[in-house]
Amino acid sequence: MRVLISVIILLLIGCSGETANEKTASLYDKIYDLQSRQLDCINDYTPQHGKVIDGTIFRVFDEAMTNIRYNREEADHWQTSNETEMLKTGDCEDIAVYLVNAFRQAGFPDSQIGCIIAEHPDVDDLHVFAFAGDYWVMDSVSGIQPGSFMFGPVGWKKKVGFNFFEVWDY
Repeated sequence: MRVLISVIILLLIGCSGETANEKTASLYDKIYDLQSRQLDCINDYTPQHGKVIDGTIFRVFDEAMTNIRYNREEADHWQTSNETEMLKTGDCEDIAVYLVNAFRQAGFPDSQIGCIIAEHPDVDDLHVFAFAGDYWVMDSVSGIQPGSFMFGPVGWKKKVGFNFFEVWDY
């Protein structure tokens, strides 16, 4: 009887949640879906050449934080930048995607902007940040911190990065 109960418990535990590989696969599905929808939203642009201008990062961030309100979603729908602009609200990935599009429209080269999905031991959920040049653009609470797509804020473990055209692992 104990063996049967143990087997049932193991089956229930094993079936109750996603494995790490399933979570990662689901994350990639969300990124690819967002990229395909976002491509319909972006316009032609002329990238700046050379180093990203720090002042522009702060201007774009300030405008976004003035116009877009953070709102944690129960259903995890990844909005395009147009959806976020229209709704004037979004959670971390929505605001990060909105910021990346705003940086792109300000002339930042695609190679210097994107989103990073990261985890922190003190935070329950994954968090999505935007980056531009040598800065991680956090959120309305944390603001802008030094970093890049290679080096992020202390304590955050990068999992996946993406922009509107590529996805990469860490």
